[in-house]
Amino acid sequence: MSCKSLILCSAILVLMAVSSADARFTRVTRDGGPHGFKDTWVERDGDETYIECSGPGWTKCPDKSVVPVEQDLVDYAVLQIELGNLNGLLTDPGSGLTVSWDSDDVEMSNSDIVVE
Repeated sequence: MSCKSLILCSAILVLMAVSSADARFTRVTRDGGPHGFKDTWVERDGDETYIECSGPGWTKCPDKSVVPVEQDLVDYAVLQIELGNLNGLLTDPGSGLTVSWDSDDVEMSNSDIVVE
């Protein structure tokens, strides 16, 4: 593993620990290109999922949760962003889970989707 990769992984782990202790699903994209991302990183621990994608490249950023109700909320957030609703919040009355999303554009080059 190169020094650059080690620094990136360390930074991601710190960000993951700081981002939200209650987050069950987090997907962060930064500096994506028109065709996707160069670096993708997925961490799963039980029911918790953390995904980070960065840099312009050719890989689609994953957006899959291991928990069906979370996946429904993530799909909703992705659809809202694709429709041009670049930020928002929705609470599922059945589960009590909340999804929040924020994106710079409909391509999700720089975006955050969090279910907690």
